[in-house]
Amino acid sequence: MTGTRPVQPQGEKSDYFTPAYNSPGRWAGYAYQINEILALGPRRILEVGIGNGMVSYFLRRAGLAVTTFDYDEHLEPDIVGSVTALPLAAARYDVVACFQVLEHLPFDLFVPILQEIHRVTSRYVVLSLPDVRPYLQGSFHLPLFGDRCLVLEWPQRFSRRTNNSQHYWELNARGYALSKILAAMRQAGFTLIKTYRPEMFRHHRMFILRKG
Repeated sequence: MTGTRPVQPQGEKSDYFTPAYNSPGRWAGYAYQINEILALGPRRILEVGIGNGMVSYFLRRAGLAVTTFDYDEHLEPDIVGSVTALPLAAARYDVVACFQVLEHLPFDLFVPILQEIHRVTSRYVVLSLPDVRPYLQGSFHLPLFGDRCLVLEWPQRFSRRTNNSQHYWELNARGYALSKILAAMRQAGFTLIKTYRPEMFRHHRMFILRKG
């Protein structure tokens, strides 16, 4: 692997079970992730990056076959290995889920990793990345119309540089515009179905991709 820092497990297993990590917004993020997967009607799912196991736990309880994959053996995934070379058969899974993982690897590996994910999925990928584009958000309630949310996003040129010590890069940090990320996804062979920042957890951006 290339890059200026070693590629290694980020943090400790216990970090995933602290109140600071599992904020109310992050719990909402789990709901978006799970619901996007369920909406695709899969039977077999590969989750790349197990985190605290919440997503795979829910999906298994829903009766779906889930295989978990992670670089860190201490998280106790089903399979331990590198996402740059998945030890799995081609087109084995209906959906590959990969949430807040790829920013922990150098960006020059982004397309090769996506190509490897493309190889093992038969249909779809549900992916999320950190999005640091500044925004202003307000919620309000209107009689007859219910709850509404108003969001104003700053131009990408006002975004900061990546400064998370565990991230090599972040979406909409300087040099990593959304257009660049989408071009990489197309290069890897995917068609974009939709992308959005969840209303209740806008630090992440969701991507729903179809094998192209």
